[in-house]
Amino acid sequence: TSHTITDAYPGKEYIIQLAAKDMEIGTWSDWSVAVHATPWMEEPKPITSTTESDIIP
Repeated sequence: TSHTITDAYPGKEYIIQLAAKDMEIGTWSDWSVAVHATPWMEEPKPITSTTESDIIP
């Protein structure tokens, strides 16, 4: 399972933790270790590909 946070503000630091619920017995897990994340401030640049023919003359 994954989740994408779509309403984060660029340049603002977020602290993210997760807990999961077992749907069969209804108990929750412990909280995960906190991670710190900061969304990019600018639009991502396109990834360029370099092939062997680009390097070897």
